[in-house]
Amino acid sequence: MELHGKGNPLYNNIEVPKMPFWIGHEGGGTVVEVGKKVHELKPGDKVMSFGWSGTYADYFVSPVKNLERVPDGLDMRIASLGESAGCAMFSAMNSEVNLGDTAVVTGAGFARLVIIQALKKKGAHKVIEVDKSDKKLEMAKETGADIIIN
Repeated sequence: MELHGKGNPLYNNIEVPKMPFWIGHEGGGTVVEVGKKVHELKPGDKVMSFGWSGTYADYFVSPVKNLERVPDGLDMRIASLGESAGCAMFSAMNSEVNLGDTAVVTGAGFARLVIIQALKKKGAHKVIEVDKSDKKLEMAKETGADIIIN
């Protein structure tokens, strides 16, 4: 099974980064300047970034299609998790886990904790979390994992 490229419809719309490649794809910030053809955003707008935009830098340039306006009042530390939370939800909801299934999730980082919750909501009977960190496993248990394995 081909995971990337033409053989998988989930990846048909993925944009392959061009060189030079600026590191960073999760984040956001405040719009400082917009191009003359940009009408969706204005300087001062808070945005979260979806896509390879070089967000590890103090300033980055991004196509409008890779930005989403942050709702009023939402803390930017939370908004910057929008891309990773979206990817985690996409992964869980497009998994083949069905009502009554048992699922195993490996690694209890932020995205995996979102996946645990989504799999439970999707109907998984048991979600097993495997990680080497007792602290992360405890968070997984609090998040909804039925069984944790170190």
